[in-house]
Amino acid sequence: MQDMAEKHDTVRGLVLAGGGAKGSYQVGVYQALMELGWLPDVITGASVGSLNAALFVMGKVNEAADLWRSLDNHGVLELPEGKTPEELRDFLLETLRGGGLNTEPLGQTIDQYMDENAIRASHIKYGLVITEMNTLRSVQCTLDDIPQGQLKDYMLASSACFPALRPYEIDGVKYIDGGWRDNMPLELAAKSGGNRADRRGCGWRWARPAPT
Repeated sequence: MQDMAEKHDTVRGLVLAGGGAKGSYQVGVYQALMELGWLPDVITGASVGSLNAALFVMGKVNEAADLWRSLDNHGVLELPEGKTPEELRDFLLETLRGGGLNTEPLGQTIDQYMDENAIRASHIKYGLVITEMNTLRSVQCTLDDIPQGQLKDYMLASSACFPALRPYEIDGVKYIDGGWRDNMPLELAAKSGGNRADRRGCGWRWARPAPT
């Protein structure tokens, strides 16, 4: 009876860190967890982790794998073609001085793969973190905190890896990559009800006692 109670009380959280190289790694780990029968009740993410989290919440694991297999810079960044290494270096330096690259290509990728209504309708809770640029304050966001129709904006803000990408403005406030202050949004997973979490990107686990 005690084992059954513990199983019933467990709310599994999956926490996905930021870092572009982790994108495809996280997909492989999630596929392995599914094969083992480990499915989360809550998924939170920062930066690229927020994008994978959204795909996992929608059940689009195969699409996530396809995305990371096919993704090149033009799916995230707007880089000029046909430039020599020296010309590309000069372009990047000038872009950084000007505040970063345009996020429009990343926005188009989000439009292609994400469905806000499906994310909101999922039985898996979703959350992400963003960083307020002027104060460097980390802002935790559940779906309840994000107005309907603005989820794409919050994903772009969470993924705005400044100074490579421009800050993203929401309601007059500029935000940058959520990973700047909270690259592993574990607290957000706990606030969303998770009491047992798997942290992807660190390689170790954390458990929080179930509420009594």
